[in-house]
Amino acid sequence: CPIIPGFMPIQSYSSFQKMTTFCKTKVPSYIWNDINPIKNDDEAIKAYGVNLCVNMCKRLQEIGITYYHFYTLNLEKSVLSILKSLGVDETKAVRRALPWRASRSNNNGVIEAVRPINWANRTKSYIQRTETWDEYPNGRWGDGRSPAFGELSNYQFFKPLVSKEERLAMWGESPLTLDDVYEVFAKYVEGKIPILPWSESPLQAETIEISSYLANINRQGYLTINSQPAVNGEKSTHPVYGWGGIGGRVYQKAYVEFFISPTLLDILLQVVNSKSNLSLHAVNSSKDIIIANGRKGVSALTWGVFQNSEILQPTVFDHDVFL
Repeated sequence: CPIIPGFMPIQSYSSFQKMTTFCKTKVPSYIWNDINPIKNDDEAIKAYGVNLCVNMCKRLQEIGITYYHFYTLNLEKSVLSILKSLGVDETKAVRRALPWRASRSNNNGVIEAVRPINWANRTKSYIQRTETWDEYPNGRWGDGRSPAFGELSNYQFFKPLVSKEERLAMWGESPLTLDDVYEVFAKYVEGKIPILPWSESPLQAETIEISSYLANINRQGYLTINSQPAVNGEKSTHPVYGWGGIGGRVYQKAYVEFFISPTLLDILLQVVNSKSNLSLHAVNSSKDIIIANGRKGVSALTWGVFQNSEILQPTVFDHDVFL
């Protein structure tokens, strides 16, 4: 059986750093020296990853090796760029059919420029990725296990980061009261517990700004699983909020997704209905739907303004997909 060399293009600085740490991969020092100065520029990092793979493939071609295996992890755009640079016809690259209902913000269901932020009730819908999925802001969805979110600690490839005994030590043998459960969620957003069953990675850097608010509402029974703070015109190269290329400005609306009891939902509805600047979408396992101060449809949650480009809206809330 022949040995076929495999390539996994660098998609982002954080994902490359995390993947090589997990796999205990020895990385040549010149690669770190090359990417450290551009680690906050997503486009420059992707371009470097493409060029690195192209150069390695050409060196292998020179010694007669012409078969390669590319690990896309559903991020195919960089691989297509590599194939194009090597003179491979793009039509030879097989594209999988999308197995999910397209967002109403997308007209054809094949090539997408946006993607809904929430996925709690549609986990299996997000297995496949679209051509531009790896253009999205890194980590906006909060779960580092998915490669499309920029954190390549893919749950298909890695075992739990800690043992059963360590998990019990962090979360307790068994919660005896609701307050015990609330405290686990609160300690996670405070950084006192490193992981949760729903996220086997530390908090995103942007969450630190709102961690005290999140801890407070978790202790009141609003168990947060996804959130982002408001951002107004930060530079696209900002080390925490930045995404895309250089010279742009990025924006995002405040958003929080959480588990809640029916009793607390009734209380929350009274508050939301009294505030014109708040909206709420709620659904239970029976698909009973509640909408307060909101409307059905698509609302942009993250957008960016870049030179010589129309406004990009990579993260949205889509009511239809929420269901």
